[in-house]
Amino acid sequence: MNRLEFHNNLSIWLSVDPMSDKYPNMSPYNYCANNPVILVDPDGREIEGLEWKKNKDGVWVAGPGDSAGSLATDANVSQATAEAAVRAANIKRGQPRTSDIMVYKGDEVTLPSQQTTTSTSTSNKPSTTTEKKQKNSKSEPWFKVTSNYGIIGIETNFTNKDWGAITPGIFIIYPKGGSKDSYYNTHEPGHVIQALLLGPYYYPLIALPSLGSSLTPYHDEMPWEKSANQLWYWITGEYDPNNKVYFKSKKEKK
Repeated sequence: MNRLEFHNNLSIWLSVDPMSDKYPNMSPYNYCANNPVILVDPDGREIEGLEWKKNKDGVWVAGPGDSAGSLATDANVSQATAEAAVRAANIKRGQPRTSDIMVYKGDEVTLPSQQTTTSTSTSNKPSTTTEKKQKNSKSEPWFKVTSNYGIIGIETNFTNKDWGAITPGIFIIYPKGGSKDSYYNTHEPGHVIQALLLGPYYYPLIALPSLGSSLTPYHDEMPWEKSANQLWYWITGEYDPNNKVYFKSKKEKK
């Protein structure tokens, strides 16, 4: 059995994770995708809560930081199919959200039965599903500009979902699909509000401390993070259950 040495202060392994091939988009030294506050890895074989999970009834259940985009990847369906399923689930729940395809941890989404097109023995023509995926991958731009209550966001393929979003000032840089992820779009806009209120003091008081604590297990508990969540909640009434706030309304507490 492989033995791993763990650095408690940095929350990383000091040697390569023997199961790193399972998560090729992450560093083999990280623990719980660098998010040990929300995610757990009890036996070193799989990070619990990182991906959409399919329960025994065939329903997909969202983990923290999941989105319609990650559902498309995990369930091997098109982006349009995933978004339609998330939209239908949100309408059924009747919960008000900034976007009709916003996803919260624990959301249950039912996908339509996947239909595959089989090719004949004399044909090498790819299935319809494969053709659509190839067509979508070619037509997708490398960046997309979004707006959330007038706050500008940029989705780009250059950032990875596991790295999180970045707010360098009065705009936000999201990973692909991040602008529709409630974990990001109820937190990062709060940093923009901080930047507007603090001006140049935003960088020494918020941006640099946030960067410095980003790899620590108590990052989400820090005042520069919780205050961003709180500002956005006060202004819009929106928050993600995975984002910490100082005060909530009596209705939300119930």
